[in-house]
Amino acid sequence: MIFKANKNGQNNHKRRLEDQFQTQYTTIMEDVEIEGTLNTHDNIRIGGNLKGKINSSGVIWISKDAKIEGNINANGLIVEGYVLGNVQCSGKVELRPGARIKGDITCASIAISKGCALEGKVEMLEGKLKTFVVKRNMFENELNI
Repeated sequence: MIFKANKNGQNNHKRRLEDQFQTQYTTIMEDVEIEGTLNTHDNIRIGGNLKGKINSSGVIWISKDAKIEGNINANGLIVEGYVLGNVQCSGKVELRPGARIKGDITCASIAISKGCALEGKVEMLEGKLKTFVVKRNMFENELNI
């Protein structure tokens, strides 16, 4: 897919959460196991195992070997690993190939890749729904095209 650049020649289109993931974030490595509640305002990438709740006003990235047993509340969520629990997300949820979720998801938008498994329901937040045409028009207006 090709996106037009803005007046400065830059492509500011941030369709994927990974594009919005800051260069500075917290990482929990693969060999780490945590039990309890994790609260953060920053973006976080989890590679290990966590039993308990996760609360973040940033983006949470669950890596492919990670296992989360507990509810997640975040602004954005990328899942490549396993989640056993409900997800509450004020922004976008991305389920990448290999993602496994056993629980309900409430979010503003969701992208589900081929090769994912979801056992639960998905509920979209009211007032956040936008069709592709509306989103494209918003994007073009930002770039003054």
